[in-house]
Amino acid sequence: LAVENGFSQNQMVLDAPVAFKNSASEETWQPQNFSRTYSGEITFRQALAKSKNIPAVRLIQMLGPSAVVQFAHTMGISSALSPELSLALGTAEVSLLDITCAYSVFPNKGSAVKPISIMAVDDSRGRTIWHPKAEKKLIMSEAGAAIVTDMLVAVVQEGTGRKAQMLHKPVAGKTGTTDDFRDALFIGFSPEITVGVWVGQDGSESLGKGETGARAALPIWTEFMSVVLKDRPYGHFGIPDSVSQVRMNPRTGIITSDDIPGTVTILVRKP
Repeated sequence: LAVENGFSQNQMVLDAPVAFKNSASEETWQPQNFSRTYSGEITFRQALAKSKNIPAVRLIQMLGPSAVVQFAHTMGISSALSPELSLALGTAEVSLLDITCAYSVFPNKGSAVKPISIMAVDDSRGRTIWHPKAEKKLIMSEAGAAIVTDMLVAVVQEGTGRKAQMLHKPVAGKTGTTDDFRDALFIGFSPEITVGVWVGQDGSESLGKGETGARAALPIWTEFMSVVLKDRPYGHFGIPDSVSQVRMNPRTGIITSDDIPGTVTILVRKP
């Protein structure tokens, strides 16, 4: 939603302790980063790559929780979502199928495809007598999908999803960990396939200290993807004509020239 509303990867957001007061109950909510450390001014790209909670909360505050809920439903999330700032921390329960389908929109150039469980029905002679028609709908711009994909590539290249680099192929995704290590997730994709992995217990008990998405779910994802991608040709994420590749200083967000060490390539919308 932020990218569709003009936010760019190199925009800065404050990663620092913050408190929100409920005007009705006068209770104070103080969200925290998982690491309990803060980076000060940070780019949106780095905030996502390093899975920072506070910038995510601030972003929802800027966009408006109701708008975020509406966009989530547009992306295919069918769960009831309460328009609260805590949505940024994963306080709403969402099915693995829904969230995986939502992530598939990004490598699919902004189009959502309704999931199907039966690929075809064959008769006793092996002839296909029925197959479903794919229901495809464009729900975000191709430029926005490419930019979000680029930011999720940063999670693998620069952030919490580094273990996926062992695949040696273009992949992107996001780690997820709920309070008390009850749930660990990694939702990721290559140019051809999107896969979601959830690790947890039926009774919502803790998996144990340190069992994060990067530690518990990502290794399962990489093991599966290593088999899936083994014999596939080396693919690339598409770069539409509506975006440009530029170099950015990852600490300051300043767009700079190619010959400066330490810069990273990002996608931005063309004017």
